[in-house]
Amino acid sequence: IILVVDDDADSRDLVKTAVSMMGHAPYLASDGQQGLAVCRQMLPDLLVVDYMMPGMTGTEVCRELKKLPGGELVPVIMLT
Repeated sequence: IILVVDDDADSRDLVKTAVSMMGHAPYLASDGQQGLAVCRQMLPDLLVVDYMMPGMTGTEVCRELKKLPGGELVPVIMLT
């Protein structure tokens, strides 16, 4: 599971296209809260997250992800 979290639709679509070209079907979230909800349901194998988002920044998403069981093992790519 690859989870892409970005508040900008164009950036989210760009990452989705790149990940899809590698043969994966990413899950998409438009903000940090939505991304964390996905993480709580199914822990991703990779998190691609925007650094600056309104409400909850990418850093805050990572901090909360790492508190979940197994979350400390999830690799993160931070977009700026």
